[in-house]
Amino acid sequence: MRVGEGDDGRLHIVDLHVEGVVSAEVLRSTPVGRIEAAANAQLHASAFEDSGRPMHFEAGVRRDDNDAFGTETTLRSGLVWEAAHGLRLRANYGEGFRAPSLGELFFPGFGNPDLEPETSESWELGVDLDRGPWRFSIAAFDFDLEGQIVSGPPSFLPFNVGRAESRGVEAEAAVDVRAFSARLQTTWLDTEDLDTGEDLLRRPPWRSSLVLTWRPTPEWTLNTVAREDRAIV
Repeated sequence: MRVGEGDDGRLHIVDLHVEGVVSAEVLRSTPVGRIEAAANAQLHASAFEDSGRPMHFEAGVRRDDNDAFGTETTLRSGLVWEAAHGLRLRANYGEGFRAPSLGELFFPGFGNPDLEPETSESWELGVDLDRGPWRFSIAAFDFDLEGQIVSGPPSFLPFNVGRAESRGVEAEAAVDVRAFSARLQTTWLDTEDLDTGEDLLRRPPWRSSLVLTWRPTPEWTLNTVAREDRAIV
């Protein structure tokens, strides 16, 4: 599909490509007779402006059928726009469904047969910038969960958290120069159990990592990784 350019000076799409995919599969048949199946439908669209800058859109729907936990329909979508050379704006929305695993339900001494499935809803807004060997990105996100499966004291058995929210900002800077590359990433995370008002277990508010890579020859790659998790003082 092509759209001609008008005389009003506005941005015009001159080329549009659309394709769709539909699939269905049985994910697992368990020893206890539980069957999980899923059907997926996806739509991919790419539009190109008269300036040549592309815009990509993706949408999908998924239908899960679990004979122990019923059926669930989830949606997801994403949009990426190259606003200028090397500058991309992106937005994503998604819903999720996860049934408890066999180990979480029945593993001797560590399982909980009363677990319920997790459901989630999330969004993310981000900016990516490429400048020569340098790459920068920053993104804000929000992740809402209902029935999240966690484990902790005193019994360390898995259990469902009624409602939980995780929100934060993630930033990354990377450089790649000949045989050397470096990537620095840091994440600020704020979590809350909405039923109790407490922080979620094992979710540090600050997490950073630095990865240094040197490739002296095509056959050899040397990596050094440093990570830090810390609480707010």
